[in-house]
Amino acid sequence: MKNIIVTTTINKPREPVFAAFTDFDQLARVLHSAIEVTFVTPERTGLGTKWVQVTQEGDETSSGTHHIIEFSGNQSFTMISLDSTSKETMTFTFTDQGQSTNVEFRNDGIPISGLAKLASPFLSKFIKKAMQEDLDRMKTHIESQS
Repeated sequence: MKNIIVTTTINKPREPVFAAFTDFDQLARVLHSAIEVTFVTPERTGLGTKWVQVTQEGDETSSGTHHIIEFSGNQSFTMISLDSTSKETMTFTFTDQGQSTNVEFRNDGIPISGLAKLASPFLSKFIKKAMQEDLDRMKTHIESQS
């Protein structure tokens, strides 16, 4: 699960795109389909922000802790995500593309559980597809905002 990269172009300028991605409550709910978000730091955006999010697929729920470890206004941010199966470092980079914004989503994951370690070599294509779907969902959400 090393260095999986997906990109999209969002038809909005960089500043509102970055603002939407760094509204971490919204990011968790739209990008990761979280059903519950609880901040564990007073910060809700910016460097050091930390939250726990709960996601649900069918009858299965899982939770993960997310922590912003790098933050460069209107350019990029990096978060660490830790759940029961893996530790992931996710970096989002934003660049101007005329009046639009190119968003690069990079994920470097380390499997933790035994099953995740065994399945890791086979999961890269599945994870890349899921990441692209996540990014496309965020694109649709941002472009629908006036």
